[in-house]
Amino acid sequence: MALKLDMFGEVSKPVVVAQNAERIKLSGMHGGTPWNLEFTIVRVDYHGNLRVLTRLTSGDELLAAPIRTAVVGQRVVVRADDDVNVAMLIRPV
Repeated sequence: MALKLDMFGEVSKPVVVAQNAERIKLSGMHGGTPWNLEFTIVRVDYHGNLRVLTRLTSGDELLAAPIRTAVVGQRVVVRADDDVNVAMLIRPV
């Protein structure tokens, strides 16, 4: 999966390999405040349908925790506000 993390204008683009239903945690710092992104991608069926569970926090504050449905190859966006968002492109390995 290719990620684009945009936290208050600081952009990083890590590539993450995750197994079905594996919980992944990424974290960093912005302006002295830690942030965390947790996500799990669950394959729903053999047609490439997925459920993406996410949780984005900054310090002790929950910024967003959406659950999205997607298909392999689709871009999934988690947006807390204009300054904080994550875009995931889920590709098969």
